[in-house]
Amino acid sequence: MPLLQITDLKKTYVDPDGQTSTVVDVPSFELEHQEQLALAGRSGSGKTTFLNLIAGILTPDSGSILFDGQELVGLSDSRRDRFRANEIGYVFQSFFLLDGYTALENVLLGMMFGPGPDTRTARSLLETLGLGDRLGHRPHQLSIGQRQRVALARALAGKPRLILADEPTGSLDLRNADEALTLMRGACREQGAALLLVSHDDAVLDGLDRRLELAEVNRAARQAVGGES
Repeated sequence: MPLLQITDLKKTYVDPDGQTSTVVDVPSFELEHQEQLALAGRSGSGKTTFLNLIAGILTPDSGSILFDGQELVGLSDSRRDRFRANEIGYVFQSFFLLDGYTALENVLLGMMFGPGPDTRTARSLLETLGLGDRLGHRPHQLSIGQRQRVALARALAGKPRLILADEPTGSLDLRNADEALTLMRGACREQGAALLLVSHDDAVLDGLDRRLELAEVNRAARQAVGGES
């Protein structure tokens, strides 16, 4: 059984003019255990919405999301939050680090929602990612690349089985982007986690095991592209 199996997943929004717009319309999608998959798509094509539906941050209008055989659609808010804390790590493009806390504290705070704070694990992750001498630094004292690594450590700290990464290198230059992707892939392999990464950067997309165009997966994206041509 795949780690992630999605069927007939739909999400629509109503704009200020009252018009309904379908952003996600995915008939079928699968991700295998420990697979590293890149999902390509232009801005506004539904990539972030798709990840947020998988993570349980958003709820779909209809459809099924099976995680290792467990149905996620229909879970109560509290059960969905517990599932996300224990099974999914999320690397956001904007990192969302807390400015008043150190790198180590940001990772520990992220662990509070899952297995609980573990200073040894948090410290080890940051050291593995090259931040052993930055544990006490706050985000404004770190470079963009270093902040990205703190965000990755926070996502990995709970030992999730799936890492979702939303344009994780979008704020980085070419050298830092390549280094960040290498670190992310290596950390996922070491922990046995699958990786689903969305991006519009070919250099990033071609660095993973498998690449899919969002329009191949999401009918809404395919129709949007067709409507523009």
